[in-house]
Formats: sequence, structure tokens, C-alpha cells
Amino acid sequence: MKKIPKKEDVIEAVETVLKRRLSVNSLKELKDLVLEELLKKDRMFRLSENRLRKILAEIKGLKIVGGFKNKNCPICGSELYPVKVRNLKGDFFTIGFHCKKCGFRGLEGKIIRYKFVYVR
Repeated sequence: MKKIPKKEDVIEAVETVLKRRLSVNSLKELKDLVLEELLKKDRMFRLSENRLRKILAEIKGLKIVGGFKNKNCPICGSELYPVKVRNLKGDFFTIGFHCKKCGFRGLEGKIIRYKFVYVR
């Protein structure tokens, strides 16, 4: 029978993984590493990428860097707001987007992959 790990267990496993490796280049890779850590506690634990992504958005000190392909946050699904700068002529232009809910920042353009960096 499959078991769902507690949120605290997932956070602890993420911190353990990212103390060993300062960055992970994809959500799938991070999920596999976290699940490997969780399986040491209980061989029946299962974890989806969706649940992990939502838990990651709540971890303080975790910096998520990447781009995106639409105007919704890839982490929490909230609306993204443009980050605009003014050039020397006084015109504004968008250089990226940020999420007010989870703090995600992305550059304008399509996402190729996410990079997860744990900052202590």
C-alpha cells in the first residue's frame, strides 16, 4: 500500500538532498533524489512532482531560478507580474516576471528547465 509522506518529512528530505548538492537542474531529478531520501524512512512512500513543486514554493531559503512559457507561475500557478526597466530614452520594457505569492522570478522567454538552488 502506498503512503504519502508528511510535508515536514518532504521538507527535511529536500534540505538533506540540497545540502549534499547545492543545485539540481530539473524538478524530475530533484523529485527522484528526494524520493530516494524518503524511501530510507519508509519503502512505501510516494511523491508526485506536483506535490513537491507546491511544497518547494513554501520553503524559505530556496531560490528557484528559471524561465517560463506562460503568464502563470510554474511553481504555484498564481499570476506573474512583469519586471520592467526604463532605458536611456525613457521607454519601459519588460525584462522578466515575478510571482508575489511564492517569490519565483523568471526571464522573458520559454522555459527549458528549472534550476533549484538551496541557500542557507
